[in-house]
Amino acid sequence: MLQEEVPMSSRIDAPDRNRFFEKLFTLISPFSVNIPEQHRHENCAILLQTNIRRMYFFALLLFFLEIFLYTIENLLFNTGDIIFAFLVSNILTLPLLWFTRLKIAVLPLVVPQLVQALYTLTLLAFGAGVSLYAQTEMDLVHIYIMMVFGSAFFVHMKPWISALLLLLIYVPYILILPTFQPDSDVVFVISINTGISNIMAWLLGVVVYKNKVNSLLNTYLIEEKNALLANLVKQDSMTGLLSHKASFQKLNEEISRAARIGYPLSLILADIDDFKRVNDRFGHIIGDQVIIRFSQALSEITRATDSVGRYGGEEFIIIMPDTDLLGAKILSERILSEIRSLTFHTDVSVTLSGGISQYAGEAGDEFIRKTDQRLYRAKAQGKNQFVSA
Repeated sequence: MLQEEVPMSSRIDAPDRNRFFEKLFTLISPFSVNIPEQHRHENCAILLQTNIRRMYFFALLLFFLEIFLYTIENLLFNTGDIIFAFLVSNILTLPLLWFTRLKIAVLPLVVPQLVQALYTLTLLAFGAGVSLYAQTEMDLVHIYIMMVFGSAFFVHMKPWISALLLLLIYVPYILILPTFQPDSDVVFVISINTGISNIMAWLLGVVVYKNKVNSLLNTYLIEEKNALLANLVKQDSMTGLLSHKASFQKLNEEISRAARIGYPLSLILADIDDFKRVNDRFGHIIGDQVIIRFSQALSEITRATDSVGRYGGEEFIIIMPDTDLLGAKILSERILSEIRSLTFHTDVSVTLSGGISQYAGEAGDEFIRKTDQRLYRAKAQGKNQFVSA
């Protein structure tokens, strides 16, 4: 059976057309920009702040332009009345834009949103009005088209909002156009041209909006990655406790706060007894498990206001704000009790020794040195204990 041959152009062009429309839909679809919930309010506020600032400066520029056009209106077309009307409108909206720009950080988002929509409608109406008045002498629509594209490019709005604003001006413009332009053929051509211009301007606005939103989302992502990296630098990779450097920084912060406010500050340095023997007998994997289990125990015992860090290989540091020496000794007793009850998968028996000190006005490194000396004294006195004096 003979099959009807499909033209080569149809076999090639159809998939190409499908891919083109898929890309176009992805490009202009309002739903293709997925803003995470935690960033929606901030994203909206940033866009509004940018739009209101641009509108304010554009309103200043348009104010002087309207004055210039009004003074030379006899040299152009009979547009003096419409220019004067929008000049008055601009005088009224300038203080509103100035106030919104000044107080946008404290105003509810709905206020700048309404101001943004109102002024965008004013710009579009200005372009449409001047174009309509010019019809009596020449079928010019360039000012209207300029305002349509200008608002789409410079004002970042959600696609459905920009489409609604464009329709709110375009539909009355087309309905009123025959009143100013008696030639029905010209009315038809203008209707088609301005309609196409509105669609193209809307597509441009969607692309600009998407690019701006994606740029902001990338900024949020970079900030989150930087924060994550900063936390990783502060954390010990194996235990999740503060690293050596972060522990020392935290101690200096608490020393400054204690000196400023006047509350007590205590410090514990603890070290696993005979840890080398654990590594030699059971291997480093078991040794790492012991360190991780100790870290979990110390994190569970201490308060949320305390800071626990891995100060060395098997050495830990506990920074206790608003805690005197007696409170630190009570905590050390709880630590010893908890450590004695720890169980491991293998026959591992470990103890902990530590030194305890209360801040007495010394520098951070001296504070640590004093506490470290008490740690060594605990080791010398038989281990499995904490020494505070």
